[in-house]
Amino acid sequence: MRTRTLRLAILGYQAVLTYLFVVQTLAVTGIGRLPLSLVATLGPQLFLVETGILAMQFLGILALSLVNIRQRQEQTKPTQSVTQNG
Repeated sequence: MRTRTLRLAILGYQAVLTYLFVVQTLAVTGIGRLPLSLVATLGPQLFLVETGILAMQFLGILALSLVNIRQRQEQTKPTQSVTQNG
């Protein structure tokens, strides 16, 4: 149950970051301005904003892979079997 909750939280985090990245790209190219778009000048400021968003995306992907590993470990835990007297 906890891994499902963590996965949903991380996916929500990823969705927000994807929105920020797309909005930033649209604002820089001049196609449109949406809420939370940062109009950065071309150069170091733009690079810093996009690199920061991508770094946070990679952290979310790493966290999601760790949650998947944890869930696999929980599913493959051997259950204690009842020993038969024989």
